[in-house]
Amino acid sequence: MKRRSFSLAVLRASLPVLGLSLCLTGCPPNTPGVASGEVTIRLIEIASGLTAPTELVLPDDGTGRMFLAEQNGRIQTLAADGSRTGTLLDLTDRLVTLSAGYDERGLLGLALHPQFAANGRLFVYYVAPAGDDLDPVQAAAGESRVSEFQLAAGATTIDPDSERIILRFGQPQATHNAGKLAFGPDGYLYIATGDGGSRGDSGPGHGVNGNAQDLTSLLGKILRIVVDGAEPYTIPGDNPFLAEAGARAEIFALGLRNPWRFSFDPTSGTPRLLVGDVGQSLREEISLVSAGDNCGWRIREGDLCFNVDNLLVPLDDCDTTDARGGTLVEPLISYPHASGTSIVGGVLCTATGISDLDGRYLFGDFSLTTGAADGRLYVADPFGDNPGTFGEVEVENLPNGKLGRYLYGFAEGPDGTVYVLANGIPTPGGADGVIYRVAAESDS
Repeated sequence: MKRRSFSLAVLRASLPVLGLSLCLTGCPPNTPGVASGEVTIRLIEIASGLTAPTELVLPDDGTGRMFLAEQNGRIQTLAADGSRTGTLLDLTDRLVTLSAGYDERGLLGLALHPQFAANGRLFVYYVAPAGDDLDPVQAAAGESRVSEFQLAAGATTIDPDSERIILRFGQPQATHNAGKLAFGPDGYLYIATGDGGSRGDSGPGHGVNGNAQDLTSLLGKILRIVVDGAEPYTIPGDNPFLAEAGARAEIFALGLRNPWRFSFDPTSGTPRLLVGDVGQSLREEISLVSAGDNCGWRIREGDLCFNVDNLLVPLDDCDTTDARGGTLVEPLISYPHASGTSIVGGVLCTATGISDLDGRYLFGDFSLTTGAADGRLYVADPFGDNPGTFGEVEVENLPNGKLGRYLYGFAEGPDGTVYVLANGIPTPGGADGVIYRVAAESDS
């Protein structure tokens, strides 16, 4: 089946961005959907001087402590007030050499076992130099590792040599490494992987139709594995491609370019993810992803038909099904680059103490432009009457109501408190990273 690249719904969604005159250049950036400023929040800085903060997790163990992953390979322990209390784990000597200017590799993911309070099990995703056993083309930029460590009872540090490597796979290029790890409501470990980099999911290390659509590749996917059984891991019995000949059984969903952060929908009875997928040149998207879903990359980019031969001119039509006949999932939210450059998946707020946020999806964009620290915060009602619309969140206590930094991610505490991770520079070095807490209405 074929689909038009510009439907009436897409045109309507584009009108607020392009302006009522449908100007193509020189228009002031705006956001489709809810008007800017409808939702106003305050951000309380709880930690600063950080190095490219990529992930924050809060153990539900009564200690109030937080674990912060930094892109350069360190996991810091923070007290409840954000003060640093030590380095939990240092993996800097395990990473590939990171470019000082810009790099998408490094320590990218951190997750705690659902029974962490009792067993101390901690999982990380990072990019290491490629092993000699990997194809040098497939692993030209290194290898992604998912590894387990254990924090002993009463200990404050983890021995790096206690690493148990669970999963390894090559990275053809230094971009689109994804890296999010999280345990789902089913107790399984979910892993986000990028398509391996390069433009249009093509070039060395990419199949003829790209990695994201290739079921023999782990790249461009959401993976799901069991880490509580036989080593190094086992496959859930209901993984969607378990019985398909030639397919990697670890795959939960496919067709993703660079899924930079996902979270689970707590309202669903079965595992369902809200995934932010970074686009190529024209669209950013949020997709609602269930087992077996194909999110469409590189058949399409967001709500447009992708043109591998001309990244700036979408095709007039494209398939609505994949090579297996499966229907491609329409994005929940798709926006042009007038509203940002790289989407950052967020959280469905459940108990922020802010009436305008609770029950809504808070997400954002790395920066409105790549040349300046201008991250944006957005809010949507993904399960409301108009799930594709969203609006910009105003930060009342920051200059111009904006973040004023590059947005790196979000975190949610056991009590529903939401945190924002940001950086003043778009590099894996320096010490300009901060963590904000979204202030509740009751905060003084």
